[in-house]
Amino acid sequence: LLLSFVAKGLQAEPAAHQKFGSFTKRGMDPANFVSTTVPLNGANGEDQGAQADANGNGVNGNGGPHDPPPLDKQESNTQAKSAGEQVVDLAATEADLRRWPEVKKGYAELMMWLIFFGLYCAVLMIQLRVEKTYQIDEALRQMVVSEGDALQDVSTLGDFFDYLDNQIRPAIFPPDWYNGEALTTDETGFVMYYNMLVGGLLIVQERGISTSPCRVPMYSGAPSSYQDFYEICYPNTRIEDGYSDAQRENGEVPWAPGVPAPPSTPVDVAATRNDTTLGDFYKAFTYSTEYKGFAAFLALADGAQLNEQKIKALKQYRWLDKHTRKIDIKFALYNGMIQMFTFCVISFGFDQTGTFTPYNNVGG
Repeated sequence: LLLSFVAKGLQAEPAAHQKFGSFTKRGMDPANFVSTTVPLNGANGEDQGAQADANGNGVNGNGGPHDPPPLDKQESNTQAKSAGEQVVDLAATEADLRRWPEVKKGYAELMMWLIFFGLYCAVLMIQLRVEKTYQIDEALRQMVVSEGDALQDVSTLGDFFDYLDNQIRPAIFPPDWYNGEALTTDETGFVMYYNMLVGGLLIVQERGISTSPCRVPMYSGAPSSYQDFYEICYPNTRIEDGYSDAQRENGEVPWAPGVPAPPSTPVDVAATRNDTTLGDFYKAFTYSTEYKGFAAFLALADGAQLNEQKIKALKQYRWLDKHTRKIDIKFALYNGMIQMFTFCVISFGFDQTGTFTPYNNVGG
């Protein structure tokens, strides 16, 4: 209301009377508003503005006997405060009005954050079933991943394929019942009887570069005496880091430095493009921008037999080699009875000592 009175007063006053510094207020009656004016030219003590007395009666004049002396802004504010009146600083009010869009935007962002936080808490409370979550997590760790047994035995590249073929594949793609009876079409795709496999099993390999000479000489023109003895090094720099996003999309990331993807040496993977028995197996030797690595996908729709052949082909065509830096096995399950999705990732980091990084029982 106060701002409205001020705005209407400004529109009603003559232009010469709009050059003031403050308003003082007695109550909410517009007639009680007192404005103080400042001489516009300050010459000969002439007041070209208009003054209003305490009763709101305007008195015009050129320094007549009944006109009060002109007051500056500071004196006016001081007198108003001493009289118990509230002083409104128009300059600050105008600045606040100019800042209002930013303040309004801040309030809107705060409201959106509160809505998001409320939804997050609601979903969290709905999904927070600690007992069931722990049970399915523990079952996957022991029965599928076998982190206390088979996973501990994975040390070399060959051990990885043994683990993949003998532990993960039978657990994710069980071929038959415990009595040897084959599964029907409706019975396939379940892990531990009640957990439905979503899509299939994804294996993503991260490959690194190779450098020669192995190390840059400390002094120019003075190579290390070990340069000819140990010519090539395999650092942890990813091979795709040297290529732009456009080059990755166009399939220009090589299988290894100087070796196009899919490779034709040391084994001819490119020749399997037309092998219908392996499907799109050759794509595991080409960089995937979708999976951020060299990915092999074992689809549930391909069936247990074809997926077994793909795993054997990955081993036969040396999918893992000295350039391998990391491998991730990923799959998702859905249990309809407890209405819960479970996403599992088994990571293998290949160390420069020649073995996989030991599994950490505490941190995973």
